[in-house]
Amino acid sequence: MITAIIPALNEQNLIEEAIASESFADEVIVIDSFSTDKTVELAEKFPIKIVKRRFDDFSSQKNTAIDQTYKVMRLFNKKHCRYNGNLVHELIDYDGKVRLKKNRLKNYS
Repeated sequence: MITAIIPALNEQNLIEEAIASESFADEVIVIDSFSTDKTVELAEKFPIKIVKRRFDDFSSQKNTAIDQTYKVMRLFNKKHCRYNGNLVHELIDYDGKVRLKKNRLKNYS
């Protein structure tokens, strides 16, 4: 199973397109940092999981989302991967094989 994680904060202009771009995934989790716009309201239109968590860093946000499922995110096995803890430009530390995905994923910074 494939899980896509979308970190969000006040992304009402992009959230629907971001969720739609992950339609290949078996599960989509939006981890929202208590948006004050319509991000959550718009995301709730989709059959996805929404988790609210105060933002401290991207790695912690994404690791929290990983903990919300036993499935994998963006084609890596969570048993062998964790985000490295960088405040921004976080990387995945991994133990095992890495393969490239044939299709592109949209990324909104």
